[in-house]
Amino acid sequence: MTHQSLQARSIPVLLSTAFLLVHGIIPSSAHTFRDKNFDALVMEADQILVGTVASAVGRKLPNGAIVTDIALSGVETMKGPAVSETVLTVLGGTVGEETLELTGLPTFELTARYLIFLKDDGRAIFPVVGGDHGLFHVEKDHASGEDIVLDAYGRPLATSRRAELPQDPSVPNVLVQPGVPLRVLRKAILIRLQLP
Repeated sequence: MTHQSLQARSIPVLLSTAFLLVHGIIPSSAHTFRDKNFDALVMEADQILVGTVASAVGRKLPNGAIVTDIALSGVETMKGPAVSETVLTVLGGTVGEETLELTGLPTFELTARYLIFLKDDGRAIFPVVGGDHGLFHVEKDHASGEDIVLDAYGRPLATSRRAELPQDPSVPNVLVQPGVPLRVLRKAILIRLQLP
């Protein structure tokens, strides 16, 4: 492929991206999400679920923008309509040799399991409340065998983020564990949803 033909094929993608930027559909900076506390995540989410990424398929929209459909399987729903499988659509991805990458947004890894606070799926560039603040890796702790929750990038939750989570007296020193047990968050979500 010549440089000229590659350049010609890139113009529609660049124009679509520019259109989306100008109309506020794509954030112009790398990170534009406001920090959300636990209460805000729970209350703003249309749906809260835990699921495993089964596939991630890029496709092109009629306007030239590239999106990726993230298929989740083994879904446990904590808020919203109960589903066993679902598909999230996020802006960005790869179709053929074209890639649209949005700096500052976390990516979904195949076969990884996530706790996701969803809002406006299909209508937002990244349908997660607070961007990376509403997306958490769920991994099995090898020592305890328990599911633990890590941040969007697979790192232990920062102490400041953990401090806002409810403490579970049956789990000693939640603040010094490498991850917060999923059962603690599940219980906290259910309690918060029952409050006015």
